Amino acid sequence: RGGEIIRTGALSGNVFCQISLSQAELFIPVERRTAKIQHDLEIFTEMAAKSGDAGSQFNLGKLYMAKIDAASEYLDHDDIENIKNAKNWYGMAAKQGLREAKESLKNLEVFDF
Repeated sequence: RGGEIIRTGALSGNVFCQISLSQAELFIPVERRTAKIQHDLEIFTEMAAKSGDAGSQFNLGKLYMAKIDAASEYLDHDDIENIKNAKNWYGMAAKQGLREAKESLKNLEVFDF
């Protein structure tokens, strides 16, 4: 029942609930995440990021970067969009002073698009 209350709160715009769900799902190892868990992770992280939480903005940038196939020889359109989105969210978190976001943004300077 507690999970339902937190989920309802998150969907109603409660930033604390959004962050709580995002953080809880981030603790689940990638290999154990179902499609629903991954979807919820992305939804609640994005909600918290849009609400202005710097940590969630940084984590959303990381989620976008995780979608890129680093083993591929070339970046495709989706990879470029994911990098742009990551740079955007890292930039928002960096403006709030999050050191990790500043470092990640600096690492992406090589992508000039």
